[in-house]
Amino acid sequence: MTHRQRPWQAPDPVPARTGTPTRPGDPSPLGPLLDRILGGFGAPPADALASLFSRWSDLAGPHLADHGAPAAVSGGTLVVVVDDPLWATEWRYRQGEVLRRCDEALGPGIVERVEVRVRRP
Repeated sequence: MTHRQRPWQAPDPVPARTGTPTRPGDPSPLGPLLDRILGGFGAPPADALASLFSRWSDLAGPHLADHGAPAAVSGGTLVVVVDDPLWATEWRYRQGEVLRRCDEALGPGIVERVEVRVRRP
């Protein structure tokens, strides 16, 4: 029996529409795979994480964003690292505002709690 390899064919420059069957060997979208991997670590979907980091100043507010940065999101908990214990107090006091903005921007349940940690010098 002779094994004959099919010739290489350039991929279609126009992506298939949703619901259109793909050809064998076509690349799969990475988004769903990445979301499954992140979900295995308790993290939110990739698009929610991208929005959180890219819109940080809007979500935290300019004053809080200047003194705190997102470090992790896992199991609905956003870990924020602040540069001073005084800002940790301010973050805890105003976390309700941040949670409300996160719900509006990222969707409900992505961030349910804020954990504030002070960065060591």
